[in-house]
Amino acid sequence: NVLISQEDSILFSTLKPLDANKYILSKADSFQVIMLNEAHHNNFHRQFTLNLLKDLYRKGFRHIGFEALNQMDTLINERKYPTQSSGFYTKTPTFGNLIRTALEIGFTVFGYECSTKNNSKQREIEQAENIKKILDQNPNEKIIIHAGFDHIREDENFGSWEKAMAGRLKEFTGIDPLTIDQVQMAERSS
Repeated sequence: NVLISQEDSILFSTLKPLDANKYILSKADSFQVIMLNEAHHNNFHRQFTLNLLKDLYRKGFRHIGFEALNQMDTLINERKYPTQSSGFYTKTPTFGNLIRTALEIGFTVFGYECSTKNNSKQREIEQAENIKKILDQNPNEKIIIHAGFDHIREDENFGSWEKAMAGRLKEFTGIDPLTIDQVQMAERSS
């Protein structure tokens, strides 16, 4: 069991539930970059991202980047489906379906993971630089980023990372992304 502090309990009592899809879609027009995270073991997070794809495409989003997608799979956009070598997590049925659906809708998919074995700070920097390259090549395009865990954090002084990928991307581009954290408040078994 997770204990909730008295302060959090008071804060939560002032909040009201909203339809997450409707809320995100109402904000999407104001953002060039939307980032969603996942707990890599939770397929519900991938399904949530998948459920947003058609509506986000209608709102002008045309590229979707996946941390889990191997950048060496350069034919995925032509082939229109992932293979066993497209990535580690992409082998799961739900992740494979997320990528296939994105491609069927018309998204251009790309991987942005760090290609070298750097320390965690360098990994965040290289991920942000890889996403920046896509933005530089498509300066007027709207993109979605599907990341793992804390990579979408925008705050500073985040341990050895100093800044996570989202904070670095904001620093490198000046673009303030809409970040959707599915991990922090995810359902727990107890």
